[in-house]
Amino acid sequence: MGVKKTLLLLALGLPFASAGAQTAQDVVYKVNQMQKNARDVTFRLTGTLSAGGTPQKMDIRVRSIPSQGLARMEFAAPASIAGDIIVSDKNEVRQYFSLTNQIAVTPVNKAAASTGLGLDFVQVGNAANLSDSYNLRLLGVSGGSGSRVFQLEASPKAGNSGKSRIWVTEQGWRPTRVQMLDARGQVLVDLSVSAFKTNSGVTSAVLRALPKSARIVRQ
Repeated sequence: MGVKKTLLLLALGLPFASAGAQTAQDVVYKVNQMQKNARDVTFRLTGTLSAGGTPQKMDIRVRSIPSQGLARMEFAAPASIAGDIIVSDKNEVRQYFSLTNQIAVTPVNKAAASTGLGLDFVQVGNAANLSDSYNLRLLGVSGGSGSRVFQLEASPKAGNSGKSRIWVTEQGWRPTRVQMLDARGQVLVDLSVSAFKTNSGVTSAVLRALPKSARIVRQ
């Protein structure tokens, strides 16, 4: 399922441009710095998936250790993938399918290339290399000083896949909303970020844990 693979990156680091957040690069730099200062990050994604017909509810718990480039996503909705888990690190993506009790293991570069929805979320918490593959621009700013929200757009430098939009608040420099659009500009995924926490004591062992009885399939 391509959408699942696209949901693995909300904070992305680029070179610092100026002291204030005036460009997309400034905003993602500040988000990157926030993550670098956090031992671990936890948040929830809720919203709708509209790809393929009737909109479906999405509910995903995300936990990551930014310094290790390690992230875990647990799906509670839609019902068709409830119980599925994705674990991603700097080298590979492990996707657990609860229905078949299988774990698909895919190299990170192959997983990112196959997403097709604009912004691959293959490195949640590993804020490093977005500028190599995506063009970012600042679409707009809302709110007053101290509570501004920046709306960013990410477009792949290669291919014809769609764009993604990310809303970032300067209160803690964290994402608050994510949209993924197809090549025609239609919104396929619209997710809000809530329950954002840092330094909750998340460990690598907990994030990597998957059912030992699952059959492993390498792709």
